[in-house]
Amino acid sequence: MRLLWRPAHRQPTLSAVVSVQPASISAIVPSLLAQGLDAAPAAVALLDAELRYQYVNEAMAQLNGVPAEEHIGRRMSDVLPLLDEVQLAPIRAVARGSAAIDGLEVRVPVPGRPGQSRQFVASSRPLALVGGASGGVLAWGVEVTGERRRARYMDALQLLAGGLGTAVAPGDVAATLLTTVLGTLGADRGAVALVSADGRSLDVVGSDGYRNDELTPGRLHRGLDADDPLAEVSLTGGALLFESDADVRARFPAFERRRAGGGALAAVGMPPSRVPTGGFILAWPAERAIVDADRSFLEACSRLAGQALERIRSEDLARERAGGLARTMAAIAGEVEPDRIARTLLREAMPGAGARWGAVRMVSEDGTATRLVYRDGFGPAAPAATDLPLDADTPSVEAIRERREVLIPDLESVAGRWGAFLPGFIADGQRASASVPMLRGERAIGCLTLGFDAPQSFDEAQLAHVRALAEAAASALERARLTEAERRSRQLLTETLDQLPIGVFVAEPTRGLVFQNQEVRRILGRELPLGPLHGIVIEATDPEGRTLAVEDWPLLRALRLGDTIVGHVSHVERGDGQWITVRTTARPVFGADGGVQAAVSVFSDITQERAAAEAREAFLGVLSHELRTPVTAIYGGSMLLARHRDQVPETMEPVVDDVAAESLRLLRLVEDLLVIARVERGLPVAAREPLLVQHVLRRVLAEEARRWPEAVFTAEIAPDLPPVLGDSGQLEVVVRNLLGNAAKYAAGGAHVVAVRDDGGVRVSVEDDGPGLDLAADQLFRLFQRGRAATRRAAGSGIGLFVCRALIEGMGGRIWAENRSEGGAAFRFLLERDEDVDSA
Repeated sequence: MRLLWRPAHRQPTLSAVVSVQPASISAIVPSLLAQGLDAAPAAVALLDAELRYQYVNEAMAQLNGVPAEEHIGRRMSDVLPLLDEVQLAPIRAVARGSAAIDGLEVRVPVPGRPGQSRQFVASSRPLALVGGASGGVLAWGVEVTGERRRARYMDALQLLAGGLGTAVAPGDVAATLLTTVLGTLGADRGAVALVSADGRSLDVVGSDGYRNDELTPGRLHRGLDADDPLAEVSLTGGALLFESDADVRARFPAFERRRAGGGALAAVGMPPSRVPTGGFILAWPAERAIVDADRSFLEACSRLAGQALERIRSEDLARERAGGLARTMAAIAGEVEPDRIARTLLREAMPGAGARWGAVRMVSEDGTATRLVYRDGFGPAAPAATDLPLDADTPSVEAIRERREVLIPDLESVAGRWGAFLPGFIADGQRASASVPMLRGERAIGCLTLGFDAPQSFDEAQLAHVRALAEAAASALERARLTEAERRSRQLLTETLDQLPIGVFVAEPTRGLVFQNQEVRRILGRELPLGPLHGIVIEATDPEGRTLAVEDWPLLRALRLGDTIVGHVSHVERGDGQWITVRTTARPVFGADGGVQAAVSVFSDITQERAAAEAREAFLGVLSHELRTPVTAIYGGSMLLARHRDQVPETMEPVVDDVAAESLRLLRLVEDLLVIARVERGLPVAAREPLLVQHVLRRVLAEEARRWPEAVFTAEIAPDLPPVLGDSGQLEVVVRNLLGNAAKYAAGGAHVVAVRDDGGVRVSVEDDGPGLDLAADQLFRLFQRGRAATRRAAGSGIGLFVCRALIEGMGGRIWAENRSEGGAAFRFLLERDEDVDSA
């Protein structure tokens, strides 16, 4: 019979040595044990050191085709004369004390049936007598039937699948695969090799059973085109099975087997995915039939190993891609130049996707064209259009325009689709391309295009990696675009602020002073250092001359407290020692979180303006007081002449009337100037005493009716109006001004209405004139006159200003509006005197 064996460590074993107490083996097996062994399905035999049978069970007798009693005392070579010394030597070595043999594949010829044999898996254990002397060998075997073989292979495949599931490196896959196939099939050596990343060579990643001189450098690393079984199956993914050395040499004459007398050989390739994966090779010490079940088992093992390697490769590639994405994002995080961002992107995108060409294209700011930012790997045959309109018929521009991926698995198959574009890239060596738009929301800001030197299937993992890089680059490019836009905006803002006739400061909480325009240097006579505000040395005082601490500066208050300061006046020492007066406004800039992000302060030199205002106020004060006495005297004299008209020559009567009218007008103008002077000095202009509005209205209406004989003044005064707080004399000034305006600008005169309102008294002076053509906030300003009023009559533009000052001085409110039926209405409201009214 033929014996094919594997080293003992490949199978689980019982004790390697069976110790025997009696001096003779014949006493080892008592009758009860013999009965049990006879019923066992395994063939069992005990032989002495000379390989003479001492015991056989019924299964062993049937295996050898000799009755059990005819075995006892006879040598194995006598019972089985077909065995030669080469086949008996391993068993004899075990009987003399050598290591046990497990998993011995035994092919036993069937007696009387030439050419037929039965397959067994056999094991041998050495027996030792008391004292350590060799006592023989315990041998047993189980016939390998078709069903038993299938069960054995299924068990082995399950163990292999479990072992490969925990493999984390190609070496783990190789060790697990070899352990399974060598132990299951009884081969004595094997190796696993993988195709290199560039697809040009084959590298051994694991081996078992080879001697040191058998795995030469040429076998550990060889070209994928080598003329040997392992290279061929690694390239094709097929299987080559040889039952003898002669079969191997017939197929591969140049293949050198390093071990003399080599027997059967099997080389099985792992099914390739997109590219060849690799394969494994097994060798037996003797010739061996390799049946279909063996082939199916080997191919199943190769598929499991290939799947494990693909998983490991995918996991490694995913980790590499994740690392590349992290490196890319870290590298472009601080970049603001689009070409540097594009270069970094392609450095990671091309190797991670297996591409040889790469390009990045961006949309122009106006959104009508695209610009080539950077490209890599292209030769002179490839088109190199830097700028392309957004309607250009190219894959990359189409991806931008339609905001979708344009994948071309085979350029040659669609060359006609982009006839003016693809031939140049095909001539450059490209065979496939992928254009992935870089999106920001619904807007495409550019495109990442990759080119490949072989047709592609574009698996999802490959595209996911490219999409992630494109997304990261889109964020970086958008940031670069915004940074550039911000830089241009800052430059424009700086240039604009430098042209303003006021000083401008900008400060931030952590950085202090970050900006000042050129007017600062002109106003202060020096340029302040940027940085911490407390490091700035400026002498400043408030209007009363008290030193103004740094923390009380408007800019600091806005920045530190979030206050808004308007019209703050202070005195500041210039760089040349001169003191100036400045008016400052400072406002905080709040962030999304409600905190102060910055503060802006504007200031102007009002030294001359303030001096002019003070001079004007002084002049008005002096003028008002100096004019009041003579004007009062003139007015009194004119009134006296008017009362004694009968004593004046008839020819002088018109003169007397004119002097009386103009002196009255001059007196009222002086009174108005006095009000203006008091307002500008912040002094009170009216008292708040109880009065009855109806008495004042009737008196003024009568006086103004005599003054404006051509105007018609009517009144509608509600009965029982409550007392209000005010100044009777100043209220007369207000009513006279309003009636005088109506007489001048509305030919029909005016209608006065006085009613209760909000607990006080509201007075309206309504006219049918042209109405108001100024906003309410402008109408009561000093020296402000409407266009229609200017055309109708002369005036100074101070009457309404005085009215507002006097009404507000009495605690009331005044306003004006156009009437729906035409004309204007001037209304004021005075508060009721609660004390007098309740009494």
